[in-house]
Amino acid sequence: MSFINPNILPWLGLVAIPIIIYLINRRRFKRIIWAAMEFLLKAMKKNRRRLRLENLLLLIIRTLIVLFVVLAVARPQVKQEHLPGITGRQKKNWIIVIDNSFSMGYKVGPTSSLEKAKTDLKTKVDQHLGTGDKVFLMTMSDSPKLIYKAPLTIGGESDLRTLRTDIDLVELTHRTTDAYATLKMAAEVLDKFEEDAANPKEEKAILMATDCQASAWLRKGVLASKEYNDLFETLKRKKTSLWILDVGVEQPVNFAIIDLKTEQGSQNIGTRMPVLFSADLKNFSTVDMEVTLTFSVDDVPQMTRSVMLGGWQQLTESFTYEFQTTGGHTVSVSARSDPLAIDNTRSLALYVRDNLKILVVDGKPSPHPYEDEVIMIKAIFDAQHSVGTTPGMPLFDYEICTVNEFLETASGVGRKRLEDYDVLILANVGNLPTDVVSAIKGYVENGGGLLYFLGDMVETEAFNVAFFEDGKGLLPYRLRDVFPKDELGMNYYGVSIAAPEHPVVDIFDGYPEAIANPQVFRFFRVEEKAREGAMVLARLTQEQEKSPIIVEQRFGRGSSIFVLTTASTSWNNWGCYQFFIIFIHEAVAYLTTMGGTRLNIKVGEEFKKIFPQGAWVGDILITRPDGRTVNEKLKQEEGKERFMLLYSDTEVSGVYRMSFDKGERFEYFACNPDTTESNLTKVTESDFKTAFPTAKIKISSYQKAEGKDKAKKEDEPLTELWKFLVTAVLVLLGVEMVLAMVFGRRRSE
Repeated sequence: MSFINPNILPWLGLVAIPIIIYLINRRRFKRIIWAAMEFLLKAMKKNRRRLRLENLLLLIIRTLIVLFVVLAVARPQVKQEHLPGITGRQKKNWIIVIDNSFSMGYKVGPTSSLEKAKTDLKTKVDQHLGTGDKVFLMTMSDSPKLIYKAPLTIGGESDLRTLRTDIDLVELTHRTTDAYATLKMAAEVLDKFEEDAANPKEEKAILMATDCQASAWLRKGVLASKEYNDLFETLKRKKTSLWILDVGVEQPVNFAIIDLKTEQGSQNIGTRMPVLFSADLKNFSTVDMEVTLTFSVDDVPQMTRSVMLGGWQQLTESFTYEFQTTGGHTVSVSARSDPLAIDNTRSLALYVRDNLKILVVDGKPSPHPYEDEVIMIKAIFDAQHSVGTTPGMPLFDYEICTVNEFLETASGVGRKRLEDYDVLILANVGNLPTDVVSAIKGYVENGGGLLYFLGDMVETEAFNVAFFEDGKGLLPYRLRDVFPKDELGMNYYGVSIAAPEHPVVDIFDGYPEAIANPQVFRFFRVEEKAREGAMVLARLTQEQEKSPIIVEQRFGRGSSIFVLTTASTSWNNWGCYQFFIIFIHEAVAYLTTMGGTRLNIKVGEEFKKIFPQGAWVGDILITRPDGRTVNEKLKQEEGKERFMLLYSDTEVSGVYRMSFDKGERFEYFACNPDTTESNLTKVTESDFKTAFPTAKIKISSYQKAEGKDKAKKEDEPLTELWKFLVTAVLVLLGVEMVLAMVFGRRRSE
């Protein structure tokens, strides 16, 4: 037993007052022998015992009243198990939550936060769970999982042993933490407890073991959000308390590699050309640290470098490598392990190729260099072959064909197919047959890239019918008209970037001189209306409507970019300036990455790879980062003739190797952890009280157990007795008044 106000206990001495008064009253009268009283004394002998019992009873009641009043003010509290006769043991519904996100892998010595969480939870199970309690067990992450589909009812030691074993079986994942998603699921699970007709007011509690990571609790950067307020109101309505076991470290030290990338993208890497890789590093603590980095290609270390990082400093380290062979490759940057090892390595899966295959369709061939639609595009591609203008990129292996030749390719009549090319460039190509438009649409939907320059061969309404399709086609906006109508118009319009963060035009945001001179003097105007997947990349300046001039429509797995003027210099002067060279390079690079397989994903994301018709490769053997191998079968995409690989078990970060054609060919994809989890700054109990003053939240710090018999139980909920004591005082006062009145009346008779 303990007391909330122990300083009141000395007042227990007041209990002696009724006893003293009783004793004084017994000795207050002097005995005098009086002959006339002899008769009365003989009569009183019959009632003496009754009078003594009455006085003693009143003394006991008055003494208890004083005792209980003092104890009530001192507010004693005891464990419920010590008062079975008063409170009994009320059955309770528990939801036990264990955080298994990757920050729980933080180690102090040999013990991780997850191991501490398991120990603490098992201790609390032994201390607080008893016969009749019902339990759900679930994990805490950005994808919380319910381990028990139905509640486990504790019937004895065997059920407690099962629960402790299941807690031990929870494994560390490489996921991040989302406290809101976890609590929301827990609130929904509360409804799964069956109501006990004999005890409809069963208590409910969520017992959560976590490192109290602040990033896991914040919603849009703040703790006190409407979502949390609504959630805690739901828990309050369901009479549910939240008990958090904090197993985190007060002053963690952690470093992370937060990104690894290359400017070319994962599938635009060329052979025998230097490729620049950039690794972003961050120190998530106040302590300065020296980090030794190792840059590896295909698991072979290439370079080691030491870097000094100040407290909370972020910096970028670059590495260069030249690939000699095509196919799948991997790149990684790793550091010597700190207390949290998972974020010390980052991987990048690549597909290296000799060239990108591009089909260029000349819609208006001309022997005159200023009138031919593709003469400038051809010059740009030829220059890339001779001087390699984009480091690390594959060569642009292009073919130029006429419209008639293109019709054969698109229709599948000739030996070539659209799927043989990474990008289609159509320059001033006019009306196309419906089947060819459908073939282009399917090509883009399946991941191909389309770059379409307009011109005088394009008829507005027919083009809208073919490519806009009332907002369902490849053209993002309906063409309105050609402006100006007079071909000899002398107005010149400059170009401004409308989407400075878009990969095609972001380079111009820091290169203003590149867009200072390009001008347009004829173009198509459009009806600009909002549409999903549509974007304006560039607009015209010095023009009243600031009309779009470069627009994009993302379509299926691919994308189409429409330039609302010509590729030749007949409607603009772009071909005379560096702007056009940069735009063609960036557009081709972007379009080849849009529809390709995403080789680099976050932990927990599903990997998807499409195999075109005729590219059946049989079963695929996947070797995981943890060494396990799984055999995956291809699935046919519904309503289509192509096949796809879907693999969703990506809970472990690292490189996954795909083996094709019975081990004769390999490709890779990489999963990396979300490094928002690397910031181990904690949310405190005072933060919770400030954000949610009315919520019933209790936080207990981790206490290292020293054997089951010595396990500390100070966190066990205690029952206060002051209500029982006050009730007893009121009852005793009533009884005392009634008895005093009855005894007094009897004596007066």
